Amino acid sequence: MVKNPPCQQYEGPQIEYQRNGQTFCRNKIIYGTPEGKKIPPCTQYPGKHLIYVRNGHSYCRKRPLKNLNQSQKKNSKTDVFDKCLQLNHSKLRNYADLLNIDVRDQENTDLCLKISKILNDDSRKILTTNVYYQTSPEDVKDISQLLNISLRDDQGKGKTMDQLMIDICHKVSDHSSSKMKSLLKDLLPGPQYCSVQTGYIITKIIKNILYPQKFPKKSPMLITEELNQKLISLKKRRSLSHTTEQELLRETLHSKLCHCIKGMLIKNKFRKDVLNKSSEYNPYAVCTQSVYKNRGFSVPKKTVRKCPNDYNWYRKLDYITGKKNKTKSTKSMKKSGGGNVSENCTQSLEQVEMMKWPNIYANADGWKGSGWA
Repeated sequence: MVKNPPCQQYEGPQIEYQRNGQTFCRNKIIYGTPEGKKIPPCTQYPGKHLIYVRNGHSYCRKRPLKNLNQSQKKNSKTDVFDKCLQLNHSKLRNYADLLNIDVRDQENTDLCLKISKILNDDSRKILTTNVYYQTSPEDVKDISQLLNISLRDDQGKGKTMDQLMIDICHKVSDHSSSKMKSLLKDLLPGPQYCSVQTGYIITKIIKNILYPQKFPKKSPMLITEELNQKLISLKKRRSLSHTTEQELLRETLHSKLCHCIKGMLIKNKFRKDVLNKSSEYNPYAVCTQSVYKNRGFSVPKKTVRKCPNDYNWYRKLDYITGKKNKTKSTKSMKKSGGGNVSENCTQSLEQVEMMKWPNIYANADGWKGSGWA
């Protein structure tokens, strides 16, 4: 039987739906919702409601406006950019340094634009689902593991994305450094309590700290991983005799080493600045061991020193982890005929006729490589 509005005339909970341009009513399906709990979408309830997660299920609760003082109510409507402009110059630069934003030759307005891009809540509501533009489930899981947050709940079930974001929010709010807490207090939009949206913003912050300027998640390579593993296997068997094979493997291992070192240096800074923990490992020793020694390969001489000269993605982040004095590096670049990786790499591989390799092995996206959306 077709039910026509108003839906209140029928027994039990009803909802409206549309079909062929007409509005009808049907019974509202409730999947074992605990008595008294409000289920999403939260917009169906009067007043402002927030979503929260308990035992793997999402519910709604009324926003506790009565706990906010007048100053907090006013600030909750203030844009991150406006808050940022109110900071003094020294504090602003400290926050930019924490977020791994290059402060060299940057005006306060430019820094605030970059900071607000990271801290603004750009999630969108589509029906009952949040859409997160700058994070993926893999990002959230990686950051959770970095913060020692379990991916499973007490019942052994995998946590949802919303649960992990709330856990990330609590972890950072309660156990981060004073510098990180100060940044959240001064710039975080809205009231200071953990929600899915707050966890999403903190996840974005951590992601931008660990991968500034689209730093690649994986080492950029000119060849596929399949070919890389094949060349490593041939070298272990001492069957790597072709000059082209030797050059391709040398370049790939060197790229992996440089990426490993830069990534560990950035993570060590993150642990110190955000988690207030010192690093236990030397990036140079760990990476040479991982890339070369564990495979039984000898480490080429001065290969670590060549990283800034050979790769632009390594060099452009030297303001975070490199030496401030770059005079020597500049001279080395001039001596080697420039620091452009594509030029150097092309010159060296052209001599050994790289184009003899089948096209199926070419890694066209190797130098795009950020891995972030």
